[in-house]
Amino acid sequence: MRRHPPLTPNLYANADSPALAQSFFGVFRYSRRAIELVWSTNRRLSVALGVLTLLAGALPAAVAYIGSLIVDSVVAATHAYAQLGALAYRPVLGFVALEALVVAAIAGTQRGISLCQSLLRAQLGQRV
Repeated sequence: MRRHPPLTPNLYANADSPALAQSFFGVFRYSRRAIELVWSTNRRLSVALGVLTLLAGALPAAVAYIGSLIVDSVVAATHAYAQLGALAYRPVLGFVALEALVVAAIAGTQRGISLCQSLLRAQLGQRV
């Protein structure tokens, strides 16, 4: 029979609330200085990294919305075929193509973010 190790107690379970908050916010102590260092190293890459990050965060919502449009157009095409006997697949294909473009844009933004991070890392390494 296999024995499991005892569970370790939560280290913060009995900690005072202010001490916990201080240790949590202590992570952000040097954030301003780090952002200033990155900004002063290369402003264009910093802006590009920020814009690409925002874009990469918004594009998955666009994929979800376009996916719902695909489902709606398939349902509408099914009803049109049942009632009229006509095939209405063009809107479906249009939405599928649009979703493919947005997915390609997601891949492009991820590569752009990776490129910006690598270039900034190299420049910061030389500067520091």
